Amino acid sequence: MPDLALTERETGRRTRLKPHGPQLPDAGAVASAVRVKELEAELVARNAHIRQLEQTIGDNEKAILRARDDIAAIERKATTLGSRLDKMQRQYDELRHDKSRSDAAIAGLQAVIEERARLIERLERTTSVRDELLSQLQREVMERAAWACRTVEMLMWSQLRSATEQPSPVVRVPDSPALPAPPSLERGLQDGAELDLLRRALELEQRERHRLESIVQRDYVHLKRRVIEAVERLAPRRATVVIVSKGDDDLLKLNRRRAWHFPQTEEAVYAGHYPASSAAAITHLEQLRGKGAQFLVFPATSRWWLDHYAEFESHLARRYRRVLDRDDVGVIFDIRRSRVVPPDWKADLTTWLDEFQRNFRRNPAILDCGTDLEIAASFPQQMVFSPPAGSDLPYLDSSIDVVVCSAGSPQLREARRVARVALLTVTAGSGRSGHAAGVMRLDAKWLVPRRQKQATEVSIVIPCHNGAKVTRACLEALDATLPASFAGEVIVVDDASTDGTQTMLARWAKRTSHARVLRNATNSGFIASCNRAARAARGEMLVFLNNDTQPSAGWLTALLRTFDDHPDAGAVGGKLVFPNGTLQEAGSLVFRDGSAANFGRGHGNPDHPLFSHVRPVDYCSAALLATPRHIFLELHGFDSSYVPAYYEDTDYCFRLREKGYSVYYQPSARVVHHEGASCGTDLARGVKRYQAENQKKFHNRWKRVLEHHPERPDAEDLETWQRLSIRTFDRTVTR
Repeated sequence: MPDLALTERETGRRTRLKPHGPQLPDAGAVASAVRVKELEAELVARNAHIRQLEQTIGDNEKAILRARDDIAAIERKATTLGSRLDKMQRQYDELRHDKSRSDAAIAGLQAVIEERARLIERLERTTSVRDELLSQLQREVMERAAWACRTVEMLMWSQLRSATEQPSPVVRVPDSPALPAPPSLERGLQDGAELDLLRRALELEQRERHRLESIVQRDYVHLKRRVIEAVERLAPRRATVVIVSKGDDDLLKLNRRRAWHFPQTEEAVYAGHYPASSAAAITHLEQLRGKGAQFLVFPATSRWWLDHYAEFESHLARRYRRVLDRDDVGVIFDIRRSRVVPPDWKADLTTWLDEFQRNFRRNPAILDCGTDLEIAASFPQQMVFSPPAGSDLPYLDSSIDVVVCSAGSPQLREARRVARVALLTVTAGSGRSGHAAGVMRLDAKWLVPRRQKQATEVSIVIPCHNGAKVTRACLEALDATLPASFAGEVIVVDDASTDGTQTMLARWAKRTSHARVLRNATNSGFIASCNRAARAARGEMLVFLNNDTQPSAGWLTALLRTFDDHPDAGAVGGKLVFPNGTLQEAGSLVFRDGSAANFGRGHGNPDHPLFSHVRPVDYCSAALLATPRHIFLELHGFDSSYVPAYYEDTDYCFRLREKGYSVYYQPSARVVHHEGASCGTDLARGVKRYQAENQKKFHNRWKRVLEHHPERPDAEDLETWQRLSIRTFDRTVTR
């Protein structure tokens, strides 16, 4: 063993000495050999698995190559489809622009046709009146001539009678008891005597005419006295009374009461013309109510207004109390406050229509299934129709938005079949649950799921600085015109007012659930107030509204519906009307020099076809402007470089168009705008002086875009507006 150890140290190897004699198998060696064989077998298996994996990898690499080829082919196809899509988008834009031009051209043609139709009608009326006057004149001339002849002949007869009683040496009359027949005019008198007799006859006729006129005048004087007595009996002292006066100042002479002409100008003098439409009359009346009007008087000579302006009469009957209606006096309405109308089927249908419009952003098609309610007459702005006679309705299943049917009608099953959105059943109130006995009510059964009402969908932003009375009138009109299903908030930004605005807003916020009031520590201006309210708003949609506006019914629903009808809309404005009923703005234009013009400004009929269709415009005034809140914040709101005001709305609309959005005008969103009530009208004073300065800033910023805009026209008449309405908006031209 020592030798073995020495040998291992010297050689560095371990050797095993073979023992002498026969060897026995070593158990460890056997186990090792088995283990080696197992490992070799495992190694072979693993090598086979590796070869299989390598083959799989190779197959996968081939599949990846094929997939890459497929992806490349798909990308080529996507590129081709993208180019086709771009081409289709361009074609769609061209078609949409062509449609806009066609709509404008059709509106212009309709305007021309209506203008010519009115001219023809006026000519026909004039011709008819002229013919009637000519016939009447001929009859009067014949009657007067006959009367004059009879008068002259009677005078001649009298003279001849005198002559027979005192014979003249020149003219001898035969002795006959019978007087001779009166001679004719041609041979009976000399020229001087004939003229004298005709003069006497004309004097008699003129005295008769004056007598008749005095009778009419005396009756009108009595009518004025009766009207004044009725007003003084019904209106309290110091009340403000509006009178359809035809310019007669005598009707305004009320004892201890203030009286105004209706209609009137901004200077409170008689306007000298009638309203162009019922909408204009309603607008003017509500504007005067905002100024303090409490009673409206129609003398008997003006009762025709209630027949001619049917929607105006319906507005008065629905909202105000008729305190007098006499044929010998006239009609008097108490307009101090809107009366609370007891719930009936009309109120139910109005509430349901608001809910439908909130869910579907449009008006429904209504089938009146024999209810005898005259729905079409009560809701003329809705699409209402009736089925032909018979128990079976000739309509497809679920093909009509809403069907109105009596609860016990034999057609009720058919009504359920054809109704798509809702079935409204008419029932008579039983006197329970607050339903007056005998009053017709509507029960609504919705057939489709409705939109979930979000906590805040719309944020209406109203900035104000002083002018508490103007702001209060705006808020009252707003509360009266918001839909019953309104889901939103009204944010009033008090821009450090120094009058009674703060107190007024505090009272308003206490009684209004959707009210929010923000107050600036210092006077920051219109732009800063709007931007602050936008950051604090919770609604998806921002609606900017001037505090010197008064919205009309249905304005908000129409404004929001435009975004559903036009997915590319980035902002939508409405129709602004002057308090006297004339048009102030139907969208706005921007010309090459950066100056702007309100489309249709000053036109006497705001409902003219040219101003009554949705169309893209250069911009809409921020006096009424809706825009999605996320877009407004993404563009950082109104640009503060235009502080304190003017051209911030124009610049915002141009930035929207630069981002690929469009700006639309919606005629059904109608508000009265007391222009200048908040900022004045003098270009040399106050905030208004910034208008010219900001025009230069705007022109410098958008000069490249404005090169594609038209020159400002010399005249702003209907023909010019029609020509300027046919526009194509090129969004590829940017700053």
